[in-house]
Amino acid sequence: MIDQEELLATSQGVSASPPRHRRWVMRQDWERLLFVHWPVSMDELRPLIPKALEIDTFESQAWLGLVPFHLRIRLRYGPPMPWVFHFPELNVRTYVRYGGKRGIYFLRLYAPGRVAVTGGRLCYRLPYVRASMNMRVRSEGVRFSSYVERNEGRHAEFIASYAPIGDVVHSRHGSLDYWLTERYHLFTTDAACRLFGAEVWHDPWPLQNAEADIESNSLPQAHGISQPQERPLLHYARRLDTWVGPLERLS
Repeated sequence: MIDQEELLATSQGVSASPPRHRRWVMRQDWERLLFVHWPVSMDELRPLIPKALEIDTFESQAWLGLVPFHLRIRLRYGPPMPWVFHFPELNVRTYVRYGGKRGIYFLRLYAPGRVAVTGGRLCYRLPYVRASMNMRVRSEGVRFSSYVERNEGRHAEFIASYAPIGDVVHSRHGSLDYWLTERYHLFTTDAACRLFGAEVWHDPWPLQNAEADIESNSLPQAHGISQPQERPLLHYARRLDTWVGPLERLS
């Protein structure tokens, strides 16, 4: 798990203000996050996405993202959540449209705890899977590992060391960096293929370029996507505070 001293230092940072006049129900603090992105084939991606959603593209290209980070969750009403709601997470995502809104569709989310996995599935109908997971923050960067022996019959592993390089910037509207990261909706489905969505509010991402040594990555194949051959596009974010709205049925 992430070092306790690092958690304490992070928790004492300056927090952004929650959105006014919004029906948010949960605050999430995303810490020590790495965006790993590759272009992906539309033909491979389409069978994995609900028919109600349109695959979003940048200059006619679809993208696959892997995002390791540490997550801290608090409900809007009540005290801070117990320690089981502070955990590393890894999500596998792509980008979609619905009703004129651009958002995120998660192919899978991995977390180490039974409570986190069950809560994500029940409360937001998200495809969480329990994984053996470890995240350590050191002076030279972050070491992250996630392992699932079987993911619907397929091995799923991600091991990487990563660190930021360069100054913090906010991506320019219209750029690929902005298109990949500035997403304010999530979409998901239930067992009956009904579509649901929720809004997410946060300040613009404080991005840095990143370097990463990806030692092992079988996540694309675990979801039926060919292993990317290109070097990934990498971005790092030290921390971002977010607020999540209620899950609502869309169709």
